[in-house]
Amino acid sequence: MGRRIETFSDLVQPFQEEFNAFMLGELLGSGESRVVYSCPCEPDKWVYKIERDQLHEFHNVREWTTWQQLEDYPDARAWLAPCDSISKGGKILRMARTEPLNGIDDLKGIKIPNFLGDCHWGNLGRFEGRIVCHDYAYSRIPERAVKRFRLVKNDRETG
Repeated sequence: MGRRIETFSDLVQPFQEEFNAFMLGELLGSGESRVVYSCPCEPDKWVYKIERDQLHEFHNVREWTTWQQLEDYPDARAWLAPCDSISKGGKILRMARTEPLNGIDDLKGIKIPNFLGDCHWGNLGRFEGRIVCHDYAYSRIPERAVKRFRLVKNDRETG
């Protein structure tokens, strides 16, 4: 006879592992506050950003809100990887997948919007042929600033 289930977590753990394997694609990366997986239904088009519980920094909510706030500002929005949907509690964000840059040399001479915070080459990628930011939780986006955003020299060309 099989192993007897002793606790609720004994039941949940195997289910959770199978659910994750079924619903999440390849693990693409992780950072301080999130892990990123490809979306198994369209792995070349979408990623899932999953927020870790312990930090409570709401990076997914910040990116979703930024994407929504810029709806009427296509010139500013063009610098961001598009967000498609977010879970009710904000822990899971579906965002367009970007192609990685080849390295810091891809940014030589590129001017970036002054509202992007934490804008180093690891947070940038290519989407539809243009360079976009795919990690913009630390952006400085009050609406009045976006209305008059400008391109500035990228001070982080050296990494």
